Amino acid sequence: MASVTKKYLLAVVSIAIGASYQFFNFNIVNTSQTVVVSWINETYAARDGGRAMDAMTLTYLWSAVSSACLFGSIFGSLLTQPIAERLGRRYGLVLTSLTAIFGGCLCLLAKNVASPELLICARFILGLNVGACCGLAPLYLTEISPVKYRGAAGTAHMLAIALGDLSSMVLGLPQLLGTPSLWSFAFAWPIVPALIFLICLPFVPESPRYLLFAKNDLPRCRQSLEKLVHKDLVEQEVAALIKEASRAHHQRSQSDQPVRSIDLFRHRWLR
Repeated sequence: MASVTKKYLLAVVSIAIGASYQFFNFNIVNTSQTVVVSWINETYAARDGGRAMDAMTLTYLWSAVSSACLFGSIFGSLLTQPIAERLGRRYGLVLTSLTAIFGGCLCLLAKNVASPELLICARFILGLNVGACCGLAPLYLTEISPVKYRGAAGTAHMLAIALGDLSSMVLGLPQLLGTPSLWSFAFAWPIVPALIFLICLPFVPESPRYLLFAKNDLPRCRQSLEKLVHKDLVEQEVAALIKEASRAHHQRSQSDQPVRSIDLFRHRWLR
């Protein structure tokens, strides 16, 4: 690891932690289903003078709660490209972290105000975070990592996601947070890794590739690389990025056709 800096390692670890709750939001509903369904039933019974909800309606509501995150992730994934290009990789991840915090707070509020509808909205917002983060996190890690460390950075990211998935199965158990009084804290758990990432943000540099390719800002690109790799390798990395940018610009100028997904397999310069 002599060729990379401590700030690079911090960036990898903080992004891995910050993105670790992606599948947590999908699986937490499995272990908490019984208590949440009971809460929904009791909430609507209290609204309707004590009359219990019929099984079909209750099933529909639970389906909405559990699937809201999936629908949100679809829309969130569509936002990855505009967020990455307009805000940059780092601040795009900041936005997703703030979204996770907001969605988690709404989960807590939903139980306090006895509103399953608010819980559905909260889960949808968390899904937006999941969809956007699934694209932004690996994109950022790939762009800040020297070639020899990209595999390790990707592995760290996936390991964190797996641990986040495991934590959803553990935290939702009745012995921990899967109880009638604590289940909302289990749903709001993504607040914790999101806050950790936000605390690390001031020490995490922007993607040098983004600064050069999207902003055409060579000085800031060099400054970012100085924070990521050893000083003896900075000029080498800068030269490689400039060469890549020139080749990409040349290839784009040769064709009036927009880039298609299939072109990723046909043209090496796109990969």
